[in-house]
Amino acid sequence: MRPGSLLRRIAPLALGLIAAALVPAAAAAAPVAPRISGANAAVWNIATPTPSYTVTGSARGVTITWTLSGTTRKGSGRSPLTVRLAGLPTGTYNLDAAESPGGAKARRIVRVDVTPPTIAVRQPVDGALYLPGQAVEVDYSCGGGAVTCTGTLADAAPLPTDVSGPGTLSVTASDAAGNPASRTVAFAVGPGPPVITGRPAQPVRGNRPVFSWAGGDAGALFTWQVLSQGTVVSQGDTFDASVTLGPLLPGAYAFQVRQTRAGGRPGPFSVADPFTVVQAVPAALRPTPRVRTPARLTPRAGATLTRPRPLLRWRAVPGATLYNLQIFQVRGTSLVKVSSVFPRGTRARPAGLRFGLRYAWRVWPYSRRAGYADEPLGLSYFDLVRPVRVDGAQMLVNRRIAEAAVRRVAAIEQWLAAGITAGDIRHGGLGAAAFDAALRPVGGAESSGTAAAAVRPIGTGATTARTKGPIRANGRQMLRTQRIAQSAVRRIEGLEARLKAGLTGGDIADGAIGPEKLAAGVSLGAAGATTVAAPATVTVVPSRTGRTTRVRVTAAQLLITQEIAQGAVRRAEALRRRLAFGLSTADFQPGSIGTADLASSLTRRR
Repeated sequence: MRPGSLLRRIAPLALGLIAAALVPAAAAAAPVAPRISGANAAVWNIATPTPSYTVTGSARGVTITWTLSGTTRKGSGRSPLTVRLAGLPTGTYNLDAAESPGGAKARRIVRVDVTPPTIAVRQPVDGALYLPGQAVEVDYSCGGGAVTCTGTLADAAPLPTDVSGPGTLSVTASDAAGNPASRTVAFAVGPGPPVITGRPAQPVRGNRPVFSWAGGDAGALFTWQVLSQGTVVSQGDTFDASVTLGPLLPGAYAFQVRQTRAGGRPGPFSVADPFTVVQAVPAALRPTPRVRTPARLTPRAGATLTRPRPLLRWRAVPGATLYNLQIFQVRGTSLVKVSSVFPRGTRARPAGLRFGLRYAWRVWPYSRRAGYADEPLGLSYFDLVRPVRVDGAQMLVNRRIAEAAVRRVAAIEQWLAAGITAGDIRHGGLGAAAFDAALRPVGGAESSGTAAAAVRPIGTGATTARTKGPIRANGRQMLRTQRIAQSAVRRIEGLEARLKAGLTGGDIADGAIGPEKLAAGVSLGAAGATTVAAPATVTVVPSRTGRTTRVRVTAAQLLITQEIAQGAVRRAEALRRRLAFGLSTADFQPGSIGTADLASSLTRRR
């Protein structure tokens, strides 16, 4: 072969080898980044809380490493590699992966939202018991990024309370990540409060009065309470429909009872039933025995006697040789024999009687020929009271009674002037008639409600200074005592007239009336409306009438002065007890309660 031919054959091969040797390293193939499955916009939620990705390299079996930002999680493995990220909290992360060693990095954004939205249900209250027909507005809301919020009843819709029985409200919500949330509250529409059907005769003589009631479910548990000035002083539970209270000290009380249904949900209390426990029954309150032929007996029926051994006389009966005088102590509707004597004449002074009690007496004529008569000569009664002495000590007693009446009246005036609070008004005690027409009240006009929450104590002014003795037994001091007592009477008359005319919203502290004070079925269609504030009421004290007269110091005049003072104390105490049981619709002028008197819980949603 000639040299030229050989050269022509090897030249292309040589040139190729030279070209290959001259290509730079940068022109070699670049590293390939692995592929990560999924999409950056995807969100992992409660339904699928564990992110899972597949990382694929440039060739099967190559080594891949990965890391997750914000955590210490990392790993490696052969392609294709599955990466599972269990237990991640809500947040955004970067998943980085590359071939090892020195491979290009790929990134996938990992979005996790495993936090459900929030649901708040304000009405109905879970476990609440509502009265039939009670106006209750459904109130709920959703938060925490919720995009849907739906209930079995719409927000602001009326809760169905027209039918007794259990009920539920369910609310569901979801957020943008698709996380669901739900909440269910249970309530019940219960029967009305128990109705008191049996009560002791007033006043209660003894310290263990008995009450009974009706209206509860079969087998229901009842909770009863005894209140004094609005404060619970005794409480208990019973499965019976009656209870024997006590022992109770003398004083003014009120009794109420409610039913506790299955699940422990308590119902409303009955209307508080006032009663008074006494030790010695005042003469004005003692039962009056039936009188027979009173003209035959002396003293007259109902007389007030002051001698420890009073003189009792009767007409002579022809042929009678002996009389049986029987004396009974009046105890409620019963007569208890305490004395039986047999005088031969027509008068006697029985012994062993006690002051402060009422006694009935009768006389049976007796003759040797016919024996005892078929009927007593007569039946009468008298009150035995401690005699009044004409001296400075008795005048001081009268003065202090009169001053006690003034102190009690002043305590009531101060109580009213301080403003009526929420605790002074009975639960469910305000009917539609009490509210301003601009509030658009709907429902029953009147309501006496149940017991008040906690009536502010109404004192008796016991710490106020009083007259120190002795004082002189003269007409000037007696007249002064009468004027103090008469002043108390006039102030009481002013208070009685004020309460009879009715208090107003001006007497109520601003914001004191919440939903619990509205009677069952009463609602305010425009609770936030502008109303004209009613002025507060005032006590108008009648002026003293008559001219100044001279007073003689006698036992009779002392007794008159004492009766005026004691009457003032009793009237003041009756007013105090009335207020202590709580106020209701009847105590307010119609339409006098306005927006300023309403609590924010009534006005905030209007």
